[in-house]
Amino acid sequence: MPRPSKKRVVQSQPPVDLFKPRGIRESELEIEELSIEGYEALRLVDVEGLEQDAAAELMEISRPTLSRILAKAREIVAGAIVNGKGLAIVGGNYVISGDRCMKRRCSEQGGGNFKSGDQKMRAKKRCCESSGLQQDDSDQEKERRIKMAKIAVTAVSNSPESIVNGRFGRAEHIFIVTKDDSGLNYEYIDNSAVNQMGGGAGIKTAELVVNNGVDTLITGGAVGPKASQVLSAGGIKVDESASGKTVQDVAGEFFANS
Repeated sequence: MPRPSKKRVVQSQPPVDLFKPRGIRESELEIEELSIEGYEALRLVDVEGLEQDAAAELMEISRPTLSRILAKAREIVAGAIVNGKGLAIVGGNYVISGDRCMKRRCSEQGGGNFKSGDQKMRAKKRCCESSGLQQDDSDQEKERRIKMAKIAVTAVSNSPESIVNGRFGRAEHIFIVTKDDSGLNYEYIDNSAVNQMGGGAGIKTAELVVNNGVDTLITGGAVGPKASQVLSAGGIKVDESASGKTVQDVAGEFFANS
């Protein structure tokens, strides 16, 4: 049995995870997918200007592995540009550095393969700043994740007491839900214009969800393949199992279990 590949360490999620060429309709758009670790390799080497040895050490992988990831990432980006395709940064085999304790690693990083003292100090600074996000207390970390979470829930009416809508593409009512110290916050979005469209309603609704920066979509039925592609490219998890529940019910369950 082959040994499972080691997760690559990345400093953070990309601030933008979907790029679309101008003049091509969503229904006709082909999308190339760049992994999160491919994005990180490009960022460290081509943007930050680190030597590959330094980038590999930050990602906790070998230099040959970094070279393979980097070559593949460059190929995907170049192919999307040359062939007029969309580019989605999604998926991969990675872990965010803030999700693991790296303080000891940063404090001990006096050696390594950095080619210059300047690169070493820059890389160490980024590493330690990122690991500073880590909470030692698991309850505090859980609370931080909950406060950062943002979900979208389809509804059959404009009230949080409404039943979740099972028709995602034609859902006229959508709630964006977050949580803070005062409790759950419901932001209502009127999506009724989608039912005036002859086609492409699912894609339009998916774009609306993506543009609101949510992490998870909760709905009561199956999401169509084209809408699913848009949601996946936007890095949004989809829960289609909320049929018969209210918006308040599913929101409460989500944040209780996050």
